[in-house]
Amino acid sequence: GNDLLSKFKVTIDWGNSKLYLKDTGKKSFPKRSFGFKLGYSSEQGVYIQSVILNSIAYKKGIRPNMQVLRFDTLDFEKDNDFCDYVNTERGDKVFLQLIDSMGQKLEYHIKKSIVNNENNL
Repeated sequence: GNDLLSKFKVTIDWGNSKLYLKDTGKKSFPKRSFGFKLGYSSEQGVYIQSVILNSIAYKKGIRPNMQVLRFDTLDFEKDNDFCDYVNTERGDKVFLQLIDSMGQKLEYHIKKSIVNNENNL
């Protein structure tokens, strides 16, 4: 993602179809995250797209492909859509209501924490 690429100077050789990365020496600082990313599809609606392995979200049982019914005050069952999520400012805590693969509704309260974002599920 952008965090990884920001450490490199990127050069594209269009004629030879090659991509060159030169390390800029930039230091990486720990990132605070909820440990998951949301996505949207016409089949699933808003869903958990990926979860960072060993994040708080992962440890609480959040897994990819769970359907998202609520994200804080956004109610995806009623009147909100993915665009509302994209435009929402996020604090340090979030409330989620999800449906797991067995059709069970589950509720989670997740706090941002420092995560190692190299291990996504």
